[in-house]
Amino acid sequence: MNQHSFPILLLAGALSSSSLCGQTPTVMPGWPIEVFGNSVGGGALVNVDLDPELELIQICGSASSSSQVHVFNPDGTYVPGWPVTVGLGTFAPPAFGDIDGDGDGEIVLTEFYFGLSGSLWALHHDGNLVSGFPFSYGGPLKGPSLGDLDGDGDLEIVVGFNSGGIGSLFAIQGDGSVMPGWPQNFSTVLGSSASIADVDLDGVVEIFAPSYELLYGFRPDGSSLPGFPFDPGNQYFNYNTASLADLDHDGDREIVFATSDHFVDRPGKVWALHHDGSSVAGWPKSTQYSVFAPPSVADIDGDGNPDIAVGDQLLSPTPVNSIYAWDAGGSPLPGFPVTPVDALLSQIIIADVNGDQQLELLYESNVNGDDYHAVRHDGSPVAGWPLPVDGSSFNQALSAADVDGDGFLNLAGTGDIVSTGKTKIYLWATTSPWVDTLAPVPTPMYVPTRSGQALDSNLKLSLSGGCPGPTTATISGASPFGKVHLLYSSGVGNIVIPPPFPCSGLELGLSNLGLSRAATLIADSQGSASMFGVTPSGACGNVWLQAVDEDSCTASNVVGL
Repeated sequence: MNQHSFPILLLAGALSSSSLCGQTPTVMPGWPIEVFGNSVGGGALVNVDLDPELELIQICGSASSSSQVHVFNPDGTYVPGWPVTVGLGTFAPPAFGDIDGDGDGEIVLTEFYFGLSGSLWALHHDGNLVSGFPFSYGGPLKGPSLGDLDGDGDLEIVVGFNSGGIGSLFAIQGDGSVMPGWPQNFSTVLGSSASIADVDLDGVVEIFAPSYELLYGFRPDGSSLPGFPFDPGNQYFNYNTASLADLDHDGDREIVFATSDHFVDRPGKVWALHHDGSSVAGWPKSTQYSVFAPPSVADIDGDGNPDIAVGDQLLSPTPVNSIYAWDAGGSPLPGFPVTPVDALLSQIIIADVNGDQQLELLYESNVNGDDYHAVRHDGSPVAGWPLPVDGSSFNQALSAADVDGDGFLNLAGTGDIVSTGKTKIYLWATTSPWVDTLAPVPTPMYVPTRSGQALDSNLKLSLSGGCPGPTTATISGASPFGKVHLLYSSGVGNIVIPPPFPCSGLELGLSNLGLSRAATLIADSQGSASMFGVTPSGACGNVWLQAVDEDSCTASNVVGL
């Protein structure tokens, strides 16, 4: 392998800003649609019926009368078999994924009766009930999360019930049966929904769920993870689902979550833990008021490193709250916090909504408005916003996707009209091209399964062959026809590319001990590249590799020889 000295000289090409003037999204033909009941949490833009377009799922109802699951085509017509009545109100957006292994997705949701009881529902794409559901356990539920706990290819449901001041976390198969080792009972009620991802790179997912007082970590068999439960001290969990994201480019994931004080007018905190329960350097950070919404993790400022955004909440008659954004080390991003804003109850959605190839932060209005708001990556307002709705966007997160396949981003949201007990459901068109990497938080908890697994860089590095001996390094997810640099060192760490080199500030998962460049590769039209070499015995267990895409200034996972 040929050595090249580091730092690597990356090209200075930057993303162009086609227009910063912005344009207000336009309501699509056939929308808004007014339905009975109110909605909480937001909807889902997914492919329910396996046609070329996406559909919008929205649950509307109340805690004292029946609720309905609505599934709409992009033109506002119902998908055949919908709407379906499912009991009473809901307090979370629906989850969507294949829970029974039949090749299409099921809609999974929870409903409750005045906080006293509730059931878990699962519906096929045609509106029919999945066998084994609804599932009940005598208490109101948090929202469902989906993940493959047993490695069989379909998804299991992780959901919590609260009854008599005690929380119980269940893992449920697609036929409604409870998995061995579950439920796990807590000493207090559950504070939020669960998060699911392989955080420690052992090939098996882990599960994180908070009680009111502690953050628990479990293996799929229900056994506890080392370092958990985590006690945040005199802070508590109120709807604060954790985000699972790679903050330091080492390939494993950190656990990012927020907590609240007993009293909402007192400070909250945002935390970042390693998968062993130890604190990430620079965290926690404090907010002026308590935090109810989950943090959002994405590369907000485009420097190739993840950032963390969250809003606090005090339901004041005048805006007094803030939107905070920090880099992975806990330093505030330029232009943040943004204040004053209304209280935030939903996770901040992050996507490029004005076509400038940079990210915007989207959030609902609570108490003082009937619209959705947006700020740019530097905290400045987005031209053409706020986005008005009839009714209130209270606790109603937006969702973003290319719904109709025209190559442009669409947005879905709602306005609750409390006086009439109805909801107006909106679907908007924008002139912003749809690029999935420019929508890192397109829906609550990142993906329709609501797993909480953040959408990391698409750049992936894998090795095949033996060590020592012939070895092939394969890179995927690079910029088509772009340059990719394969780096290696004799250790892992957190070296940062220094200025004046392009992509300065990009944090790598390698150490500066013998850091070198193995090769510069040119990706093909699919963003793939590979390199073959013979690995000497002395490198086995002593050398780590990482790829850097110079066009997007993103880093891959770290792989050891």
